Amino acid sequence: MASPKTGQPADGSAPRLEGLRLEGLAVGYRAGRAGRRTRTVLAGLDATAARGDLTVLLGPNGAGKSTLLRTLLGLQPPLGGRVTLDGVDLRSLGPARRARRIGAVLTERVDVAMMTARDVVALGRHPHTGPTGARTARDEAVVSWALAAVDAEHLAARALDELSDGERQRVMVARALAQEPSLLLLDEPSAFLDAPSRVALAALLRRLARERGLAVVVSTHDLELALRTADQVWLLGRDGALRAGSPEQLTLDGRIAAVFDGDELRFDPASATFTPRPPVVGTARISLPTPAATAADGRDEPDPRAAALRGALERALARAGWAVRAAGPADLEVAALAYPAGGRPVDGRVGPGGNAGGEAGFRCAADGVTRALATIADVAAWARAQADARAARAAQTGAGPASRADGGARS
Repeated sequence: MASPKTGQPADGSAPRLEGLRLEGLAVGYRAGRAGRRTRTVLAGLDATAARGDLTVLLGPNGAGKSTLLRTLLGLQPPLGGRVTLDGVDLRSLGPARRARRIGAVLTERVDVAMMTARDVVALGRHPHTGPTGARTARDEAVVSWALAAVDAEHLAARALDELSDGERQRVMVARALAQEPSLLLLDEPSAFLDAPSRVALAALLRRLARERGLAVVVSTHDLELALRTADQVWLLGRDGALRAGSPEQLTLDGRIAAVFDGDELRFDPASATFTPRPPVVGTARISLPTPAATAADGRDEPDPRAAALRGALERALARAGWAVRAAGPADLEVAALAYPAGGRPVDGRVGPGGNAGGEAGFRCAADGVTRALATIADVAAWARAQADARAARAAQTGAGPASRADGGARS
């Protein structure tokens, strides 16, 4: 069948619908008789989640993400402002019309007995079937389309309680798609998933937003993956403010770091990852072999093994409290003597000439003593021992580390 309606025709002739818009929105709870008392959690929220975009909602625990999503779903009324979907105020929509416009996948694990994956997806047609629940041929066709859209056709006849967590989440997304919504709201959809399944789900949601013209809003704690896949970020700070923008802009502005940095952890804007911030015990410098000419005309080109090896060494050293510097004097030096053959060492061993499993692969120096070490694991253990010895000496003299590791400069 042709795919169900999306935000714009396939030929792109119609203007793009605006999607979800928050205008001065205030969310929270009503209490007391007739709800006369209110507790505002967030106020003055202005943001847009456009059709065709994957928008992620980020923020620390307790920032109000779930309260905001519950308000968008209509599970609790807004305390002020308004929410529109394609220009229509959501408060003007009754439950049935809202269910046809908004699909949801919530955190709670759904366990239903004696139902196949197709049966569960078919529940998404309930807003369209009326009080009898009788499904037409078109309803069945939409269910088949929804399963195909999430690459879950092969799961249709299997019992829901037999599926893996990743398979189950695909089915739940298909159920939401079967509603033929304009907006998908997902609250921690990857909470029970392993790393490959989380990546696959993020890619699926991004594809659905693109191909189906949906506005997709996902609340998640998987910040690193979100920053790599999202088109837009809604960032809730501890101050209750909502800051919206592209992942790159919020990263470069320091907004991400301002919300998530802590005493033991820092956000690295260069890699868009979190790194530990142990007390700094000293400085370190890394040197790598000169890469062989890799271009067809003999020119040197960046060796992909260099970035991988440098990154691994930087992480190992930073974890032990060594601040890696690009130049200048250093308390500790690590020199890699060769790259792994094909970039795939055996047990982390780097041998001369790139022979995996060869002789010593690293020359390490500290406090005037040089050692030859075979593997990166040996280097990590040596760096930790050097850090412990230095910290012990500092404790004896009464001088402690004055700062925390910042992940180091890259050379």
